[in-house]
Amino acid sequence: MVRLNLEALKSLKEYVVLDIETTGLDPEQDDIIELSFLHIRKRTIVYAFDSFARLDLKKENTAKYVNGIEEEQLANAPHIKDVLAFFYGYTALRGIPNYVGHNIAFDIQFLRQKFERYLGRDGRLHMAHFFCTMRMATDIYELEKWPTLEELAGGLGIEADGPLHISKNDVLVTYKAFRILRKELLRKYRKSSQRVIYIK
Repeated sequence: MVRLNLEALKSLKEYVVLDIETTGLDPEQDDIIELSFLHIRKRTIVYAFDSFARLDLKKENTAKYVNGIEEEQLANAPHIKDVLAFFYGYTALRGIPNYVGHNIAFDIQFLRQKFERYLGRDGRLHMAHFFCTMRMATDIYELEKWPTLEELAGGLGIEADGPLHISKNDVLVTYKAFRILRKELLRKYRKSSQRVIYIK
């Protein structure tokens, strides 16, 4: 079960939608090879960022069959430390506390580990509220299992600008899905006195 703050969701005016692609599933052993985010303020995209990330050591991209990212695409990319430093600087210096993602726990776990490893920073200091489209959809539609981003997009009638499992496409689909799900979730609990809910 995860905690979702309904009051924060209702009053939300500024937030970051983020997505990462990684070499695998283990934050300790694997690394981030693409990071994308959208800075949203009052339902407007005020900034969009996307970058591949070059690693010091060549790591096997075990997720290549999913994300389709090849080594050649990473060779001339900024170093992972520089990509993380820009994201951290952009969000932390602006004090943005709200973050949206699909299975965002995965992204945040990776980011916090890499903030500490590459930057010597604790990402928890400026990240306060998290909203997961995967969990929100599961609660709203009473799903038996967590939906993939493809399943969610299909169910909501959202068309991607390109193939998913590429961060710059995933992050835009996630943003569109979140706008729909936010309205649906607040409608579902509009008569509830609960300020916080726990969803599976």
